[in-house]
Amino acid sequence: MFISGLNYTVRYGYFSNKLEFMLQGALIYDYTQQNRFITTTQSHMGFYNHTLGAKYLIYNPYFENKPNLYSWKANHSFNWNNMIPAVAIYAGVNAFPNKRYFYSGIAPFSPKVVLALQSHPSPRTALIGNIIANRFTTQYPEWGYVLTLTHNLDNGRFSIFAESEGIQSQWYSDHIIRLGGAYLFTKDIQVNIDLGASWKDTPSRYIALLGFSYRIDKYDKFLPQEKK
Repeated sequence: MFISGLNYTVRYGYFSNKLEFMLQGALIYDYTQQNRFITTTQSHMGFYNHTLGAKYLIYNPYFENKPNLYSWKANHSFNWNNMIPAVAIYAGVNAFPNKRYFYSGIAPFSPKVVLALQSHPSPRTALIGNIIANRFTTQYPEWGYVLTLTHNLDNGRFSIFAESEGIQSQWYSDHIIRLGGAYLFTKDIQVNIDLGASWKDTPSRYIALLGFSYRIDKYDKFLPQEKK
């Protein structure tokens, strides 16, 4: 089976960017060719799933790395305080999943909860971890994680990343590895590309993704103006 599609995400930040509303979904086209006694083909297009939710930043650590005037070693050693993560919680609702890509009898609505962690081991490196509980009130609850390591290169516009994703459920389990990069054309426009593959071979999955994001930034209108 060959599957292509369009993933979409719409985000809206509120309350000093601590609260973020998100709408996510995917439009999928699949093509299947079977070669038995005769060759038959089948294709289908439809929405995969929609998820509406909100994420709230609970804790955001801040450490001012001041230089140590008495120790060269302290200035050049790894600062373990940078590994203390920011913590956010996400809660959302899955709506109208396509039974073609799930299983018959799947509930039209189900909850999704994510614990999101992010730390900065170095100024240009971010370590992001998501622990996911999805559809846990249905017949086949899903548990998973996504661990992402990103690094911004010297020019400040190009970044690379490596990602590991695990999914565990009675109806589907997988482990996917992704590698990719992103380029920031302007402060509001970014293009990214990544390649991935699954560890399992029942069936095997190979993934290629080209992404585009545009940011509408009106936040500066809410910042207080300094008096001269």
